[in-house]
Amino acid sequence: MIYSITGKVVRKEEGAVVVETASGIGFRILVNARTLRELPRKGSQVRLLCALHVREGAIELFGVLSEEELAFLSLLSSVSGVGLRIANAILGLGELRLVAAAIKEGKLSFLAAAPGVGKKIARRIVFELREKITLPDAPRAAAQIAKDADVVEALVNLGYRRREAREAVARLDASLTTVEERLRAALAALTAAKRRSH
Repeated sequence: MIYSITGKVVRKEEGAVVVETASGIGFRILVNARTLRELPRKGSQVRLLCALHVREGAIELFGVLSEEELAFLSLLSSVSGVGLRIANAILGLGELRLVAAAIKEGKLSFLAAAPGVGKKIARRIVFELREKITLPDAPRAAAQIAKDADVVEALVNLGYRRREAREAVARLDASLTTVEERLRAALAALTAAKRRSH
């Protein structure tokens, strides 16, 4: 079983990265949006921890950057109806502590924002995993989720699409703690992205 792959980033695409090992073999590894953002630039060395999934004769590799994320990926995919693809999408919603807090606190709308996850699956995840997750700073993380929901709503009210608003908020630095700071930073990022696309 493949546990990790170390090599050079040769290609990045939406939802995946190609890593070429020293032996010259290129592995296409599926990654979530957050992991993709955190990967080093093309040509740099990277080590991805992997979960292997065989589906309808096809082999899929899912990659994350830390042991904690790999363990959480495994925990999420243990839930009935949640495969590695959905588990990986949930991990892409934000920092690991925020995802864990969302499960612990039963924040269904936060979890349902991941592609392929509706309220029904979110409810099942909370039901099956809530007691298995220990989180020392759960109240702080839950408060952060509530603030980020406010930021997303403010951005939607300003005319941004909900998906791009969520993505902008997920990219924000953890050092920004107030709604005002996070809204200002998200607006700056969205404005810069719009300028680049023109």
